[in-house]
Amino acid sequence: MTQANWEGGNVRAADQEKNIVSTFKDRVPVFNKARWFSILVIGLVILIALWFILPSSGHPLTPRPKDKNYTPSAEFKAVQPFVAKSHDEEGAEARREEAKDIPGRERDPLVVDQADLFSARDENLLTEKATRISAEFNTNLVILTVDSAKLSEDTREKSASIWARDYADDFFDYNQYGDDGVLLLISLDPRQVWISTTGTAIPLFSDARIEHMLDEIFKYADLSNGDYAMAPYIFLDHVELNLQKGWNESGTAGTDKFLTKKYLTDTEAKAALLAGAALALCFYVIVRLRYASRAVPDIYDVRELAIASESDLQDKYITTKTTTRRISSGSGGSGGGGGSSGGGGFSSHSGSSGSSHGGGGRGF
Repeated sequence: MTQANWEGGNVRAADQEKNIVSTFKDRVPVFNKARWFSILVIGLVILIALWFILPSSGHPLTPRPKDKNYTPSAEFKAVQPFVAKSHDEEGAEARREEAKDIPGRERDPLVVDQADLFSARDENLLTEKATRISAEFNTNLVILTVDSAKLSEDTREKSASIWARDYADDFFDYNQYGDDGVLLLISLDPRQVWISTTGTAIPLFSDARIEHMLDEIFKYADLSNGDYAMAPYIFLDHVELNLQKGWNESGTAGTDKFLTKKYLTDTEAKAALLAGAALALCFYVIVRLRYASRAVPDIYDVRELAIASESDLQDKYITTKTTTRRISSGSGGSGGGGGSSGGGGFSSHSGSSGSSHGGGGRGF
């Protein structure tokens, strides 16, 4: 209503007689639907483009390598890498003596990157984590890399997995690591990942559980394309999880339940953010379209347009019908759910020193 229509704050009688709601000539702007459809399409195209532009490796957001694109350097490779022992019967007794830990001697390093597959920063982080877990559970966790697991005094013909197995077992036995432990080997020749268990770790890490751990390692670490640094992070996480929660009630073996560390990967985070942005954009545009304003008339004649209708309704009682039924008493029972369990078996073998080991591996 314009200023001229006001007299001392009261509406003029002429306006009251006409039931005028508003005499403004202004109208609510007509909503431009085509413009908002264009905004929606452009926004979705931008989000799709970001999906392909933003990098993602499939690595967990944490933990993840500090230098995932690290390139090995000959300068930092081991000058004298470890050489595995022979398995002949002749020197068995001497090898047993050689494999014994020396009392009072300091433990050997838990991360031995002979092939220089990890950067210095990742090596330090892995060492800190392996040291903490080893001290907490009194089980040494060792991470080992080598250019060739065929560095051995053994001249027998072996398969790729046996070369890796014997090298991993011997490295643990002939270094100062005690009686209980788990070792991860990454070998470039043959291209194998091997997990070796010793002492109390053998019954805990059944064959099936080791296969599950390898599944998780290969799920996040693209070893075939040189993504080596991710593997030991996944290895340490899953060994720690199993040492914490993997034992049965008696503490003598592992349970039949596979334990999996849950990670949020950078790919999943990117998908969630972009999908959330797309849904928010769609929701916003749909709401704007749904509540698009229409042009309204200047005058709304209440007398002409407001209609009231009244009707006289009455309730009439007809009849009542009642049905009776006898309920017999009786006894009931209840049933419970059942379950089944199965134990995962473990296999073991002897290394060149005569010590028992479990384990499993996979090529890449």
